[in-house]
Amino acid sequence: MMLGNNSQGLYFLGNSSYYQEKVTLTLKGKQLEIVIMTILTSIDFSCNNFQGQIPHEIGDLSSLYIFNLSHNNFTGTIPTFLGKLKQLGSLDLSSNKLTGEILKELTDLTFLSFLNLSYNKLVGAILKDHQFQTFSADSYKGNTRLCGFPLSTRCDSQTDEQNGESEKKSGEIEWDYVSAALEYIVGLGSFVWVLLCSTSLRETYFEQIERLFEKIFIRQQRRRRRGRRVVRNEVRRHST
Repeated sequence: MMLGNNSQGLYFLGNSSYYQEKVTLTLKGKQLEIVIMTILTSIDFSCNNFQGQIPHEIGDLSSLYIFNLSHNNFTGTIPTFLGKLKQLGSLDLSSNKLTGEILKELTDLTFLSFLNLSYNKLVGAILKDHQFQTFSADSYKGNTRLCGFPLSTRCDSQTDEQNGESEKKSGEIEWDYVSAALEYIVGLGSFVWVLLCSTSLRETYFEQIERLFEKIFIRQQRRRRRGRRVVRNEVRRHST
């Protein structure tokens, strides 16, 4: 056996030849064929029938980058020791029977770029901190009691906040109406007060009003006369 550098992987030498161990790894829904590295940074135990809780010894693998336990029968809550795996970039725990809430410790995984917790029995609000804002709804689907962005199911606290904002907005609208009404009353009162105090302005104002009404009445009378002429002409045509 010969250990090469990390890019070369692990080689086994025979009498006249050598061979290299490879493994097929499922990552982010794709199958990749990789060689076994001298430093192991990935675990893929997907599509087995493993049961019980996730072993706490996993928390000691500080260099772990890929962790896939999907399509098993693991139970219990998401273990807190996963938050210690600071190098973890891909975490797939989908299609198990995990319960409880999504632990806040997972927000410490700053390198995490892929997350799949779908089809479990998780409950509560989806985390909002750091990279959790970037994961799509597919990462959480199949958990009927999860709520919050990016799922369409809203949490009770979000509903209460929205109701409070709606009530606040409705109150602001009512105050706008009150303010507009007061402005109208003040403006009208000021105008009436000026008319009462100024005789010349009052006479000029009413003269303009009279002229306006005269123009309106004159136009209406002209229209009526035209209408009568049209009717008379029609009657004369039919009579002839």
